[in-house]
Amino acid sequence: MGLSRNFVWDVMLAASLLLIVGYCHAISFVGSPLLLISTLVLATVVIMHWCLHTRERFPSLADASVLLFEILFLVVAPAVQRAYFDLELVNTSTLNEGFAVATNLLCTLFVLVYVGTRCYGARRDRRNRRGPYAAYAARRGPPPAVVVQHRLTTPRALVLVGVACVAVVLSLQAIDIRTQSEMIEATPQYLIQQKYLCFLPVPMLLMLVNVKGRQLFRQPLWLLLAVFFLVCVFVSQNPLIEKRNTIGPVYLSLLLLALPWFSRTSRRQATTLLLLIGVCFPLASVFTHADLASWNVTEVLDPWLYFSHFLDLHYDAWANIHTVIEMVNRDGLRLGEQLLGSVLFFVPHLLWEAKPHATGIEIGQFLMAFHKLDFDNLSAPLIAEGYIDFSVAGVAMAAVALAMLTRFLDRLCVSASPVGKPAGIYFSVFLVFLLRGALMIAIAYGTATAVAFLTINWFVSRRRARHAQGVRRMPRAAPARQPL
Repeated sequence: MGLSRNFVWDVMLAASLLLIVGYCHAISFVGSPLLLISTLVLATVVIMHWCLHTRERFPSLADASVLLFEILFLVVAPAVQRAYFDLELVNTSTLNEGFAVATNLLCTLFVLVYVGTRCYGARRDRRNRRGPYAAYAARRGPPPAVVVQHRLTTPRALVLVGVACVAVVLSLQAIDIRTQSEMIEATPQYLIQQKYLCFLPVPMLLMLVNVKGRQLFRQPLWLLLAVFFLVCVFVSQNPLIEKRNTIGPVYLSLLLLALPWFSRTSRRQATTLLLLIGVCFPLASVFTHADLASWNVTEVLDPWLYFSHFLDLHYDAWANIHTVIEMVNRDGLRLGEQLLGSVLFFVPHLLWEAKPHATGIEIGQFLMAFHKLDFDNLSAPLIAEGYIDFSVAGVAMAAVALAMLTRFLDRLCVSASPVGKPAGIYFSVFLVFLLRGALMIAIAYGTATAVAFLTINWFVSRRRARHAQGVRRMPRAAPARQPL
C-alpha cells in the first residue's frame, strides 16, 4: 500500500522544521541544552498544530495564517538568527539563556491554548449540529431568513468609479509628499486618507470579483470596470513603495479570491501561504535588489538566499518577546495599560497626556536605552502584548481571543454578503500583521479598512426578510357570521 502525497508532504515539513532547528543550534554560538529542548518542544507543538489544521472538516484561512506565523516567525527565523548572530538578537538585544527558554515556553503555551480553544469550539459546534458552513440548528419551524441581494447596477458602478478616481488622486498626492520628505507625521487626517479613502478601491475590486466570478469574462462592461479598479489598486497600494505587510493582504486576498483552487483544502491553503512568504518573497528580492547584469540563475538554488531572508528585521517577533520578558523583569507589569491604549487608539495625546505609546515603540525605546538600537519603530507580537500587561495569564487570554477571532473569520469567509467573503479573506491574511504587531497599530489600520469594507457593503447590498422555502402560510380564518 503506497503512501499518500499528503502524508509525504506532512512528514517532509515536520522533518524540515526539526532539521532546521537542530542544524542551526549545532552551528550557533549558544550551547544551551535547555534552549535546544525548549525549541524542539515548540517545533513539535507547531507540527501538531499543522496536523490538526490539515484534518479540519472545513478549510480555515485564518488558522492557516496563524500557522504560518508560528512556523516562520517563532521557529524558523529565531533558529536562523541565533545561528548567524554572535549571542546577539536581530533587534540588538543580548541573548540571555533564561529569557530565551522562557520565550519558547511562552510561545508553546500560546499555541497550545489557541489550538485547544479552537478544538473546543469545533467540538461544541458539532454537538450543536452547526459549524461555520451551516446556517442554523434545526428548530421546530424554520425561522425567517435574511436574504442578502446585491444592487450592483450600472449607475451605482459609475458612482464607485468616481470614488475610485478620488482615491487615486489622493494616493498620487501622498506619493508626492513621500518623495519630498523622508518623515511623514502620522496625523489622524493622514491616516483616514491613507487607510480609508485610498483603500476604498480594494473592497470595490474584491467585491466585483466575488459577485461576478467567471462571468466577468462574458460581460465586457464589468470586465472593464474590474480592470479599472485593478489599476486603481495598483496606484493606491503601490507594490514599489508600500510596505509588504500593507500590500501583502491585498494581493494575496485577490489571488485567493480569483483562484479558489488554492483554498479548496486546509493543507493547500497553508502550503500556498508558506511557499509565497517563505520562497517567493526571497526570490522576489533577487530581482529587486540584485544586479541583473551579473545575475546568475544558479543563485536561485543557493540555500543562503532563503535563509538570509530571515535575518531581516521584519522577523523580529521572537527577539521582541525576549526583550519584553527583560522589560517586565526590570520594570514590572503594565497591568492593562498597553491594552487600554490599543483599544483607545483614536484618543489623541492632547486629551490623554498619559496615553501609552504602542508597545513596539516602548520596546524600541528600551533597546535604545540599554542596548544598541538607534530607532524605536519595532513590532510587538501578540504574545508580547499579553505578557507585558498580565504576564502568563495575558498570553493565555490573548490566545483565547485569537481563537475566537479566527472562528468569526471562518464564518465571515462563507457569508452570503457580496463583501463578506472578500472581507473574511482579507482579514484572515491580515492576521499575520496583527500577530506581528504592534497591537495599537494593527487595530488602528484594521478598523479603517473594516470601515471601508462596511461602506462598500452598505452601498451595494440590501437585506430583506422573507420566510424560508417550504413554509406554508396559514390561510386566514373566515370572519364569523353575525346572527341575523
